[in-house]
Amino acid sequence: MDFKFIHAADLHIDSPMKGLNKYEGAPIEQIKVATRKAFENLIDLCLIEEVKFLLLAGDVFDGDLQDANARLFFNHQIKRLTEKHIKVFIIRGNHDAASVITKQIKLPEGVVEFFTDKVGTEFIEELQVAIHGISFESRSETRNLALEYPLGEKGYFNIGMLHTSLTGREEHENYAPCREQDLISKGYDYWALGHIHKRQVVQTQDPAIVYPGNIQGRNIKETGEKGCFLVTVKGGKITELNFRSLDVLRWNICEINLDKVTDRNVLYDKAKTALEEEIDKCNEKSLIVRIVLKGRTELHNELEKNLPFLLNEIRNIGNQVAYGQICVEKIKIDTEKITSVEELVKRNPVIHDIFQMMDLLKEEEETIKDIADTLGDLKTKLPPDYFQLEQGVAFDSQQYIHSLIDEVKEDILFEIQAKVGEIDEI
Repeated sequence: MDFKFIHAADLHIDSPMKGLNKYEGAPIEQIKVATRKAFENLIDLCLIEEVKFLLLAGDVFDGDLQDANARLFFNHQIKRLTEKHIKVFIIRGNHDAASVITKQIKLPEGVVEFFTDKVGTEFIEELQVAIHGISFESRSETRNLALEYPLGEKGYFNIGMLHTSLTGREEHENYAPCREQDLISKGYDYWALGHIHKRQVVQTQDPAIVYPGNIQGRNIKETGEKGCFLVTVKGGKITELNFRSLDVLRWNICEINLDKVTDRNVLYDKAKTALEEEIDKCNEKSLIVRIVLKGRTELHNELEKNLPFLLNEIRNIGNQVAYGQICVEKIKIDTEKITSVEELVKRNPVIHDIFQMMDLLKEEEETIKDIADTLGDLKTKLPPDYFQLEQGVAFDSQQYIHSLIDEVKEDILFEIQAKVGEIDEI
């Protein structure tokens, strides 16, 4: 049997956006409804693609959410699927286990929520599909639940639903820990995982092990595209595994290099260009961006002292680029001051010795004369105009040779500034 299904997780409907300050021009209305709109996009996608079922692998709501309207909204959207005979399968994650509203309002008919006491198996006979799952009973689930799953049903396309951190993932609690081998050993075709908000295909086949990530980023740790996976099955085998974007509001980190920048207006020009590029990449979605200023710049001390003013100026630039579509969440100063020549020479004996030798060279009149004579031979090989320019060469001038030595010192210093950390170790 050929069919399609969608795997999503970590909806966190009505979860608040964190770390945002309201200001004129910020996309406040989009921010308020972002998680709901992303869920509506998920339902729309199910209908457009005519999938046979939808898998929700945990954390539909936040654990501390008290507003029952979120559950009423969820039920209304789910009914759009069940009325079209699209089945919905849900497991509770750690947030759902702690949620008050999850327990208060019943789900619509046509929705299967797996129990918490043992792994259940649901069959879709017309598709020859067996779906296995278990819900979290408590927020802090430390058992290896994967060990409790049965072996795959012979003759069926087997799917396991599990809210887990596997062997551990950064920024996430280590809930329902298990090994990939624990999942592989069950003989399933697809493992629909939840809990980790960063999209990851752990394994593409035999079985496919997939984290879709959350459907809408909620803070600066949840950057980039967010959505779900559309899975196509033909002849009992997965033939396509496609990520589909659902988010309406995108979080990104935008780095701006200020190497050698001395004028604040240049900084503003760079910020404008960077924000224009970011908004172009978002495909008309609203953007929440953190600006990170990097590089060695004479502006370093000034930036630190005037951060509130700088933030307002760049927010104003964001409004000019796309009013009501860009929110500059924060500016992080990650620049370094340019080390003075005196300081570099003082703390690095090798550099001090090199520069001292070059200065002594300027006092060696015979050596300078020899250099001038050697370079003077080039006169016959260069066009006359070369010597008539405002800053033309004068190979026979001792002063010109001195200037060449100073230019070499400047080139050395430029390289030192670019690699000062390495120079410090000499």
